[in-house]
Amino acid sequence: MHQCLRSSIVPFLPLIKASFFATILALGVLGPPMSLKTAKADVASYTLTEGDVLEFDILDDADPPRQLTIGNDGRIDVPLLGAVSVANMTLSEARNQVRQKFIDRQVFVDPQIGLNIVTYRPIFVLGDVKSPGSYPFTTQLTVEKAVGLAGGPNTGVSNTEDRVLTRVRVRGELQSYESDLTREAIWAARLVAQLDGRTEIEDDDTPKATRPFLDKQLLASLRQGEDKILRNDADQYADQTKLMKESINEIDSRIEILEKLAANQKETIKFSQDELDRSNKLLEGGIKTVVEVSRIQRQLTADEGRLLQIYSDMSDARRQGTALKRELSQFESARTKEALSQLQERQVAIEKLLANRSTTEEQLLLVSNLISEDSKSAPKFKMQYKIRHTSNGNTEEVPATGVTYLTPGDVVLVSVERVQYPPDASMSQSTGSSTSVMQ
Repeated sequence: MHQCLRSSIVPFLPLIKASFFATILALGVLGPPMSLKTAKADVASYTLTEGDVLEFDILDDADPPRQLTIGNDGRIDVPLLGAVSVANMTLSEARNQVRQKFIDRQVFVDPQIGLNIVTYRPIFVLGDVKSPGSYPFTTQLTVEKAVGLAGGPNTGVSNTEDRVLTRVRVRGELQSYESDLTREAIWAARLVAQLDGRTEIEDDDTPKATRPFLDKQLLASLRQGEDKILRNDADQYADQTKLMKESINEIDSRIEILEKLAANQKETIKFSQDELDRSNKLLEGGIKTVVEVSRIQRQLTADEGRLLQIYSDMSDARRQGTALKRELSQFESARTKEALSQLQERQVAIEKLLANRSTTEEQLLLVSNLISEDSKSAPKFKMQYKIRHTSNGNTEEVPATGVTYLTPGDVVLVSVERVQYPPDASMSQSTGSSTSVMQ
């Protein structure tokens, strides 16, 4: 039975094989290899070129691996060998090339060489993108990913996403201005209370123009701290003025005592002068001796000297009192002047913040209106991609799609064209051609 079945099938084997391979080819399994532009970058078949960084290691020794960069001449500087050309070779070919050099120069008999790609040369994204330039190559890097690295397509106008981000940023700026206004307002309120001689801030102390925009929660929190600062400042001011006034009072008391001493000393001098006059008369009558008269004279001179010292001390005390009174007056004046100066600075800062807040609020309104208009009729754009690829000194430029894979050194050229669609046309995107439509 098996023989009969085999004999019946054999004549049809060529036809079956042909049909099988035709099916395989139709499915693309045994078809021609896919283009480099539509398949993932194959490291095994990748040809090295200038700018690639390789990791070189002699596996037979304990030295750490070294990184070697392929220079403009296509060569790498290999330890113990020097310059070795590896450009336009695959990684396997370059590894064998280095290994054979070691053997030919009799450096090693059978070296085990490690050679791997560490960093590929970069790719470039040019044209209608937000940040054109070079970007590091990674495996499985597609055109769409490369455009994303370059900040996305530059349509020449702000799209809805950009405007939404702008609105978020502007709202943040508006909140920041309101926080700054609250800080400036409570600072100004403390200065007003200080100038009024109060130790607590009242609601009416904040500038009237700022009240509609103050952050109530932040205001309550800051108010506690500012009240504490106000009380501490008042206590320090009171202590300082108290010390100065006490010193002034002490000097006034000292002056009063010196004045009494001076009055008493004058009486003493008058008594000594009268005593001297009587003694001189008695000396003429022979009742008093010269020695006794001289003693009274010396006493009178000493009393007059003591009076002069009292006058000198009194003058010094008055100068000290005058200086302290002037210092107290300057201290009070300087405190008031400083508070007024700071209050003026706060008012200027508040005016600037109010102006900036008004401008930011207008900007927020404008952006919100633009977002509303975008939601009604958003513009659409057609994107075209091309890849400029250089291999073995030959450069070719081919169309590409967003899912086309890139190889190291490729240059992605992006162009954006605005297109008009009927209002009911739906947004579409093509992944099978070299163009795509974006909103």
